[in-house]
Amino acid sequence: MNFNTKQLPSLLLVVLHFLVENTAGDEYTYFDLGDKGWNEAYQIVQSDEQMWRINKAFLDQQKELGCEFYFSHNPFDPKIRTGFTAREIEYLTRSVEEGGLGGRINPTPIGKDLWKVEF
Repeated sequence: MNFNTKQLPSLLLVVLHFLVENTAGDEYTYFDLGDKGWNEAYQIVQSDEQMWRINKAFLDQQKELGCEFYFSHNPFDPKIRTGFTAREIEYLTRSVEEGGLGGRINPTPIGKDLWKVEF
């Protein structure tokens, strides 16, 4: 599956939970359909589970490319751990044996706005 991502070919960094007011910057890759694109995609697939499959496929693709993953919002904040962000956190940190990617989120932020997922 191919994604319309913002990516610079020489850089292998993925920022998750990207929001318009918290730009990821030119050195990061992110998957962003925007509200219009998300709504159009949802009309086609018509379920949260299918939308998660698209999101999960993006994570898998970036992991296969050897990308590093970062959260741009504190993934330990319960207000952030909702919806698809919660599923991303759970998938990235679930063990490989249990069907996840086997990562661990470093609790110490890089600067004030990035939390690295370590594999």
